[in-house]
Amino acid sequence: MGDRWFVTDFAFALSGGAPVAPCYECIAVSKTNNPVSGGWHLYAIEQSTVPNGTNLLNDYPKFGIWTDGLYQTANMFSTSTGYLWGTAAWAFPRLDMEAGKTITPVVASSTASGDFTGIPSNLRIGPQGAFPPPNTPAYIVNQTNGAYSFKVRKFSVDWSTSPPTGTLTPATTVSEISTWGVPPSGIPQPGTSQTIDSLGYRTMNPVQYRNLGNSESIWINHTGGASGVAGIVWAQLDVTGGTIATSPVQQQFYQPDTSLYRWMGSQAVDGSGNMAIAYSTSNGSSPNYPSIKYCGRLSTDPLNQLPQGETQMVAGAGSQTNTCGGGPCTRWGDYSALNVDPWDDCTFWFTTEYYTSQTNGTSGNWNTRIGSFKFATCTDQQPGNASITPW
Repeated sequence: MGDRWFVTDFAFALSGGAPVAPCYECIAVSKTNNPVSGGWHLYAIEQSTVPNGTNLLNDYPKFGIWTDGLYQTANMFSTSTGYLWGTAAWAFPRLDMEAGKTITPVVASSTASGDFTGIPSNLRIGPQGAFPPPNTPAYIVNQTNGAYSFKVRKFSVDWSTSPPTGTLTPATTVSEISTWGVPPSGIPQPGTSQTIDSLGYRTMNPVQYRNLGNSESIWINHTGGASGVAGIVWAQLDVTGGTIATSPVQQQFYQPDTSLYRWMGSQAVDGSGNMAIAYSTSNGSSPNYPSIKYCGRLSTDPLNQLPQGETQMVAGAGSQTNTCGGGPCTRWGDYSALNVDPWDDCTFWFTTEYYTSQTNGTSGNWNTRIGSFKFATCTDQQPGNASITPW
């Protein structure tokens, strides 16, 4: 919407290996649409103090773009005890940050059970999409801490007051299928007993909002498990007109077989309403090293299915066996990203990691794959044929 880029990371001091407040979220917003040479506006947002909480660490920060701002969530841990305190959400005035102005963020917090790892709604709009209706608040969505349901909150911000104010509504519970079980904690790899962290049921990737054909949806996914094998749970939630439906439009535990583990998925929807999910795959038998695949559905396909087949983007050639932090490296990047190109609203771009050889897997020298694909049925409509009115 603003034709800008932002880069973010959290920052804090350490004492005895533990974080010490104050803890910050550092955000850089590009001054122009050129992120290489255009320069950056820099912000350091102190986040250790939130309503009813102090001396906290803003762990696992997540971001989403909305009509009126840049939104963030974080899991808040006590820096003194290390225990989870609750969650918090921030709203930043996007236009002011693009102009390099001093900002006053809006912050809300929650200690409600099951609010772990909430994700702000991420507005995706191309030539074929539409904005949410005016004054629609941002949504905060999470999977309920391992229980079989989603929780959806609204984060309403009034930027006209001084300072601006915001309200985080009580959660609406949305039902979820219970055919998936507890995800395995470790993903096996060929030629080693060292496993990769599945991150369990945590929602890790941006929840995508699309407004297509007068139907507003939020798309969410997380890792599930059955028969001890990881698969992908995905759902389409209906938020048309600001009303959060308590049952999904559609959902599925995608596990076409129990020979491959599928985890760390990310999903997106193109301008024709087709949906794709891309993810990592692995198992304990060669040649099934950690690799990258994707699958999807057309808008006209039967609900609750991904019948368009599974395609391999790249085959990995090594298992991760290096050490870090004094022990085996089990983390697998934590994140992947699938987004639709705003130029044509058809091309999906995906990025995640893999190893090109066992030599690299042994040393921890991982590679990043960036790949693209699109559905033949998507209507390619580049800007110039249709216009997007920016906020």
